[in-house]
Amino acid sequence: MGSCFQKNEDAPNEYSGELYWIGDTIETDNTYLESLIVKKDDEVLLRSDTEIPMHDYSGGTFSDGSAKEKSVSFLERLDEHELEGHDITIEVKWKQGNHYSASQLTLNEKTLFDEKQQ
Repeated sequence: MGSCFQKNEDAPNEYSGELYWIGDTIETDNTYLESLIVKKDDEVLLRSDTEIPMHDYSGGTFSDGSAKEKSVSFLERLDEHELEGHDITIEVKWKQGNHYSASQLTLNEKTLFDEKQQ
């Protein structure tokens, strides 16, 4: 799994987060997102324990021709002032077949706002 946290093109002071499957696309049929938790410091912004098939979020099209999502959105339109001075932590649990994995990623103010300094 990989994640991306970026400014919205239509609202440059707002950030959104997306979770992507970056493994082999052949494995998406066998891969499920089990849990997704997003925290701002110790405050839980999102907690999802709904099993999500990554097959539906790997891009391309379904058999009926409709488009699949390319990512799982985990945070939408969080204003920049809500991020300053805070850490955003993403905790992800997923399974691939019978194998379970977990990852944690922390985005701190330096990570988020370095691009503004360039």
